[in-house]
Amino acid sequence: PCRARATGRSCPALATSAAPSARPPTSAAAMRWVARVGAAACLLVEAAAFPSYASSIPNGGRVSRNGQPAPGVGHVNLMGTGPRNPFGSDFATARDWTAELCQKDSDGDGQSNGLELGDPECVWTPGDTPARTDDISHPGFSDSTTAAEAAPVPAVAPTAAPTAAPTAEPTLAPTPTSTPVPTPVPTPTPTLPPTSASTPAPASTSGETTGQATLAPITSGPSIAPAMMS
Repeated sequence: PCRARATGRSCPALATSAAPSARPPTSAAAMRWVARVGAAACLLVEAAAFPSYASSIPNGGRVSRNGQPAPGVGHVNLMGTGPRNPFGSDFATARDWTAELCQKDSDGDGQSNGLELGDPECVWTPGDTPARTDDISHPGFSDSTTAAEAAPVPAVAPTAAPTAAPTAEPTLAPTPTSTPVPTPVPTPTPTLPPTSASTPAPASTSGETTGQATLAPITSGPSIAPAMMS
């Protein structure tokens, strides 16, 4: 240390060595650095997000495309970056392993997503072991299919038509039995005894009174009574 105050001598100038200053990176180098940092961040995000997505679908960690592992099941890039493939778009809409997503054929290869991922009957729930854990194909690419056969579709028993309750027929009032009208026995017409023809009584010539006036016989031509001649 300098003892100038004690000795009365001045302290020699201390030689200071300035540390070399870090030069700012050039613009091209800065862009490369930013790109590397962004890519690393994306990889960290994908790596952090993938386990949750992988556990949301059956066999999420066993998916492969033509023998190549595909941990990024929902992306065009098999490693999980970039745009989504058809399955990734459908999963982003469903946000879960639903029966509709399971039965759908996202990549149009003729196999359902459930068949390719080992859940052909669409009964898997997170935490369970899928029905099949081998030969898992990629549901987002049509060139990746599984050799497993689809589960037979159970035949739906026809719904029996409900038996209609029999309609009660209305009870008809008993028809009154008509009393047959007796056929009248024809009354025989009494046979009258033959009426004897009445014989007219002969005209009386004796002039006797029979209770009727006796007319004098009529003679032809004028006649003069005998009394008037006497």
